[in-house]
Amino acid sequence: MAKNRRLAAAASAISLASVFTAGPASAQSTAEAFLGSASGRALNIQLLGQGTTLGVATSKVTSQLTAVAEGAGQLANSGTTARVDLSGSGSSDRPDTCAVALPVADILGVGLACGSANGSINGNNPVANSEGRVAGVTLDVENILGLAGLNAPLTSLVNETVLETAKETVAGLPLNLGETLTPVVDTVDSTVKDLLNTRTLELTAGKSTSSVVTDAGKVTSSATASGAEIKILPVRLPVNGVDVGPLATITVSSASAKAVYDRATGTSTPSFDPSLVTVKLGPSALLPTGTEIKVPVGASQTILQGTPLESDIIVAAGRNVTNADGTVGAIADGVKLHLLKGINNGILVELAHAEAGVGGTPAAAAPIVPNVELPRTGGTPWIPLAGMSVLGLAVLVRRLLVRAY
Repeated sequence: MAKNRRLAAAASAISLASVFTAGPASAQSTAEAFLGSASGRALNIQLLGQGTTLGVATSKVTSQLTAVAEGAGQLANSGTTARVDLSGSGSSDRPDTCAVALPVADILGVGLACGSANGSINGNNPVANSEGRVAGVTLDVENILGLAGLNAPLTSLVNETVLETAKETVAGLPLNLGETLTPVVDTVDSTVKDLLNTRTLELTAGKSTSSVVTDAGKVTSSATASGAEIKILPVRLPVNGVDVGPLATITVSSASAKAVYDRATGTSTPSFDPSLVTVKLGPSALLPTGTEIKVPVGASQTILQGTPLESDIIVAAGRNVTNADGTVGAIADGVKLHLLKGINNGILVELAHAEAGVGGTPAAAAPIVPNVELPRTGGTPWIPLAGMSVLGLAVLVRRLLVRAY
């Protein structure tokens, strides 16, 4: 027992000595961390179980000094995609990369698709920008009739039944009356043939952009998806002496999303601006002067109801999101169109979707360890005293160890 007490006393003495000789506890500082990302999509199309995404732009930067940007005219089509990927420092610029996009279900024509991207890292400020766009999308009456299996029967019906019967009837009339009606039959013949060879659908899409910009005070993520114009049966026919435009025109405004991170306070603020939709129905027997319908955010509208060209318009609302880790995001949900529903379930088109997000934590300096030393004048007299105390403790420890053994 005595032996144990002596060893404990020796250990205590050594611990006491360490109090005099050990320095203050070390403190750790933390570096700044942030992440910004943005993405935009011009349109997504689904037809007969096949689909494609067009006009896509994505950008991302991190506090690890990385910047990645990719713009694609058509997703998964390398011929229309431009990409930059930076780390550390430097800059890169990929100008327009363009190609004719692949058709959808072999009947929906897609125009020229292009993507571009650029990025830079200067100091602690990474930047990434991208853009994706497509020239347009078209669907012809001939193709849509073929899709429904009506092309040959309808053409045969018009050519061999209606027009031939009309011509035979005119030929059997008195000369003066036949000469009067012959131009009318010829006009009907020409008009029907023009109608069978015209477009059923014409979609002019805009572009999408994404951008993440870092400066000394903030990180700003933003995305936009430009508007689009869709024309249903864009044929021009003389009706009662009036040159009529498309049966229906759907105009979709642009959508945008933005999120800003304050590097000094560590706070993030999201915002969004969703798409608005306007529908203009051309003059017809039911609407001789045409009409205009505005579809508000969060609502839906059906047009040309009861016909093969019946179409649904669904306008989604945007929203802000806050995650558990403090990061925030803004989403401008796109407009969904289900067009030409009466023909093989039609075409599904999603337009103008944009989202942006940011988050991070500011840098934190190591805490300052307070000096608990009493005020004094002169030099540092405690140093020799501490040395003498340590020497005395060493002698005491040695004696205790000798006695213990």
